[in-house]
Amino acid sequence: MSPRTSNFILLGIVVGIVLAFVSVELFGERMLAVAWMGTLFLEALKMIIVPLIMASMIVGITGLGDVRRLGKVGGLTVAYYSVTTALAVALGVLLVSIIRPGDGIELAGVVRPDAVAGKEDMGFTDIVLSFVSDNIFGSMAEMEILPVIVFSLVLGGVLTTIGRAGEPVIAFFFGLNEAIMKIVHLLMLFAPFGVFGLVAARFAEAGDLGALIGALGRYMGTVILGLGIHGLLVLPLLLWLFGRRNPIRYLLNMGTPLLTAFSTASSSATLPLTLEAAEEKNEVSRQSAYLVL
Repeated sequence: MSPRTSNFILLGIVVGIVLAFVSVELFGERMLAVAWMGTLFLEALKMIIVPLIMASMIVGITGLGDVRRLGKVGGLTVAYYSVTTALAVALGVLLVSIIRPGDGIELAGVVRPDAVAGKEDMGFTDIVLSFVSDNIFGSMAEMEILPVIVFSLVLGGVLTTIGRAGEPVIAFFFGLNEAIMKIVHLLMLFAPFGVFGLVAARFAEAGDLGALIGALGRYMGTVILGLGIHGLLVLPLLLWLFGRRNPIRYLLNMGTPLLTAFSTASSSATLPLTLEAAEEKNEVSRQSAYLVL
C-alpha cells in the first residue's frame, strides 16, 4: 500500500471516530442502525485471520533458512513477552493497590461471562494440552488460535528440512500470504466506514456516557492510566534501549492498526494491519514480523 493511500485511510479512520461520537450525541440509540457496518468490517478481518496466521508463520519460519535459527528468535520472543507481561502485571497490581478502583462499585447480580467461568480451575497440564488439537480443521473453524500456531510452527520447520520436496509447498504459502495481504489492502478501503459503525454502535448501546463514566470513572481511569504508562513509557523505553529505534516515529507509523484496534477491541482482528505497518512502515524484517507477531 502506498504511503499516500495509507495516510488517507488513517485520516479517514480518525474522521470516522470523531463523526461516531458526534452522531451518538445527536441521535443517541438510533445510531445502532449503523452497527452492521462495523460488524461487516470486523467479520471480514476475522475471516482471514486463520489463513493469515498459517501463511505468515510458515513464510517467516522458512525464510529463516536454517531451522536452527528458529530457536534463537523463538527464545528471544518468549523472553520478551514474558518480561513485558510481568511488567504489565506488576504495574496493574501496583495501580489497583493504590487507587482501589473497585471501591463503591456494586457487584450484586453480576454474572461471570462464559469465557471466564471455570478458568480458575485450569492447571499447567491444561495449558500444555491446549497447544495441540485432535482436529486442526476444527480448531480453525472454532478460531482456536494456539493449536493453529503450533501446527504452523511445526509444519514450517519441517518444510525447511525436506529439501526440494518442500519447495512447492513453501511457494504455495508464500503466494497465499501475498494474496491475503492484498485482501487486507482492499478491506482497509472500507476501514473508515467500519470504524464509524463500530464506535457509533458501541457508544449508542452504552446509553448515557456521563452516567457510565460517573459510575465507573475510577475504574476507567485506572485502566487508561495503566495502559498509558505501559504503552507510552515502558514499551517505548524498551524499544529505544534494545531496538535503537525512535519510539515516537515508530508509534506514528503504527497509527492505522492502533486506531483499528481501539475501535474493534480485537488485537487478532487487527493482526493483518499490524503486520503490514511493522514491515512496510517500520522496516521490520518480514521473517521477524511474521514469526513474532
